[in-house]
Amino acid sequence: LWCDVWRGIGYGIVPIAWAAAGPQIWLLYVTTAVGAFLGATFQIASTSAVARLVRQDQLTDANGRMQASYGLTSFFGPMLAGLVALRFGPEVAVGLNGGSFFLSAVCLFSVRRHTFERRTQQPDGEGLPRRQGFVAGMRFVLQHPALKWMLVFSVWLNTAAAVGIDLFVYRLQHEMTEAEGPVGLVFALAALGSVAGALRSPALRRRYGFPVAYLGSIAIQGIALACVGVSGALITLISSAMMYSAGQMTSRINSISIRQELIPEGMLGQITAVFWCLTIAPAPLGVALFTSIAGSIGTSPVLVALGGGLAVLAALGVATPLRGLERTGMRSKPI
Repeated sequence: LWCDVWRGIGYGIVPIAWAAAGPQIWLLYVTTAVGAFLGATFQIASTSAVARLVRQDQLTDANGRMQASYGLTSFFGPMLAGLVALRFGPEVAVGLNGGSFFLSAVCLFSVRRHTFERRTQQPDGEGLPRRQGFVAGMRFVLQHPALKWMLVFSVWLNTAAAVGIDLFVYRLQHEMTEAEGPVGLVFALAALGSVAGALRSPALRRRYGFPVAYLGSIAIQGIALACVGVSGALITLISSAMMYSAGQMTSRINSISIRQELIPEGMLGQITAVFWCLTIAPAPLGVALFTSIAGSIGTSPVLVALGGGLAVLAALGVATPLRGLERTGMRSKPI
């Protein structure tokens, strides 16, 4: 809640400062940096909160609906922001964005805190490290047979996503065989793919179990990236982008849900922070490396290699403890 309050204040200051002293670019940099920090904190806290608000057999449904709402905001948000900025100016758009965080804070304040008994591997308090913090969370992940593989997979998935987006945009703008690549349109349609993937994830999890839903979605992402690399047709690129987004959302929802089920409630926040830090931090290095390679040999072979790497990763996952996380007996009930 307080993350939203402070983000609302930060973004709300921008139009006031611009009206009083003119455009201040440094203020945008500071606001963006602070907003990113508060946004990450909010995401970590919300992941922990969901596990306390619904029963364990409802986690995938809850995460699917939340991620679907994020996908819809990715579709409509930039569109509305562009219209407001065009009509009233960018500072007004930033100020309205700040107002949306206050609205979110009011909604969060109205949520009644009720918890359900969570079925964890250990009763609350048992098996937890005496010291809490990032290092303790990291040690817990590395000692867990499934979570450490989830971490490895998440690192590669986030790096491939960051590299893929950069190369995809470049390919649209500079290597298209059909006039100019409409980047905004393609990303808007890709957001709809994310929504579709989020809404279908719970059903896929219930029908096929975690290993098939998770590893299969990774394979789909690999196939989509490879298709982007070998095709220059606009319709193929749009279809591949939607397929990739759907697969990415499915793998993300299943990853979040299985961690909420496996991790003791007292450590969920800090282990979520471990995943965020260790999976996001290597992405810029991957972007620098692979874009440099693409500059020498072209984007197509790099995208095909990334896609092939994801397909291989999915195949290797069958030989890891992730295969043992099958939960065919679990049937989620509607929330």
